[in-house]
Amino acid sequence: MATEIALPESLRTVFAGQAVVLMLIMVVLAEPGHDFMLTLGDGSQWILHAADDTARESIAQFSRATRLKLYSSEAGKAHEVVFAPCIGNSLKVPDDLVDCLRLVELSTLLARAFVPRGGVLLHGALAEQEGRGVLLAAPGGTGKTTASNRLAPPWRSLSDDLTLVLQDKQGRWWAHPWPTWGRFAPGGPGGAWDVQHAVPLHAMFYLAQAPAEKVEPLGAGQAIARLVQSAEQAAYYASIPGSPSEETSVLRQQIFDLLCNLARAVPAFVLHLSLTGAFWVEIERALGWNRE
Repeated sequence: MATEIALPESLRTVFAGQAVVLMLIMVVLAEPGHDFMLTLGDGSQWILHAADDTARESIAQFSRATRLKLYSSEAGKAHEVVFAPCIGNSLKVPDDLVDCLRLVELSTLLARAFVPRGGVLLHGALAEQEGRGVLLAAPGGTGKTTASNRLAPPWRSLSDDLTLVLQDKQGRWWAHPWPTWGRFAPGGPGGAWDVQHAVPLHAMFYLAQAPAEKVEPLGAGQAIARLVQSAEQAAYYASIPGSPSEETSVLRQQIFDLLCNLARAVPAFVLHLSLTGAFWVEIERALGWNRE
């Protein structure tokens, strides 16, 4: 039996009346050889199903960017996301932007679907050190990409702009890298991210430019405020002005509840960093990760 997720009124206007573009159902429509499978850190499986040939092309491009594999009928129980793009159809945009904006559209619909299941997309880079993940969050243009590119082994950058965080049934938080969609704009380099690579989320660091490296802990209230900003920056659907619809209110409340749980479970810090200092050493020191 299908559970419908309707878009809020504002998005129904933006997407020219196509209110139902995403469904979470048992595997009924899935087509082996055409659809793609996404597995998350909580063990849940998601199938991306195209409503038409146009959607199939977008899903194939999305799956190349996220390194997803084709769905197999042996996969078993899964949630199914049915994609019917509005970009370039009912919603007209310049031809050279259609492909990029359809990727954003599909990413946004997935983000909406993850929220009731404990997942939220955040505007932040994801860094890993020997299987342990930390979020590096900051507004655009304040150093996430630069910091990610400067990480020294055994650290490595998994993503430099977006991260999906997800709480499993045991209360553990997982982090998945997510693509930087701006790289798919006309003339952009594109890229590929292993979005199925989940790491336990150990801490969140909010970046602040400074002359020298320093880490300061954040209280839960401060962490929640910053997390709300990160969530809204990552997902425009959560912060559309003039949208008092019940659907949007429910979505925002679900996101806020998740962020409160996240702030209580995962420590947060302000990371003051310079352009040349070894800021990752300060992260290790703050978390008690002693190098041998």
